[in-house]
Amino acid sequence: NDTKDNPIQKLKDIRDKILALKLVFIQLDNEDDAYLIFETLNARGRDLKTSDLVKNLFLKKLRSSNSRYDSAKVSWNSLVSKFDNDTGEQTLDNYLLHYWLSEHKYITDKKLFPEIKSTLGDDNLKAESLLGTIIKTADYYKQITYPNSVEWTKQELKIKTIFENINLFKVKQQSSMTL
Repeated sequence: NDTKDNPIQKLKDIRDKILALKLVFIQLDNEDDAYLIFETLNARGRDLKTSDLVKNLFLKKLRSSNSRYDSAKVSWNSLVSKFDNDTGEQTLDNYLLHYWLSEHKYITDKKLFPEIKSTLGDDNLKAESLLGTIIKTADYYKQITYPNSVEWTKQELKIKTIFENINLFKVKQQSSMTL
């Protein structure tokens, strides 16, 4: 009788895992501190991705007064959904870096978030404009990096073939220039 196939043992294992969980409750005086803690703490044991930090920054700067509709969250989710069907979880992070390189100065992936944060400063209108531009430009990036996931007109098929051929080499350095 194998204990792993025993339903009672499975339930006991689940119970033990639940009882071993630790919950940490942190009470803060203001919401800005919560965003700061999000940026610096990570319970998963690995670094937060650039896209996680950038999302947090936009949601902080474009906080909605309407509790039922958060336009920044809706906008960010529309950006994420553009890359949902693509392979590899780094697509959004790669896109953010390539977008930044196409429009701004050279920066490494590790320095991208601090650069975006300092560029936006306290200007919420700048944050709103940047988020809108990032969302619009994502469509072009998807065409460049995943040409088969986009509908092309008959006149554009030659361009699609060029992007397919470039992607055969699995090289991404040209993406910011092409973008």
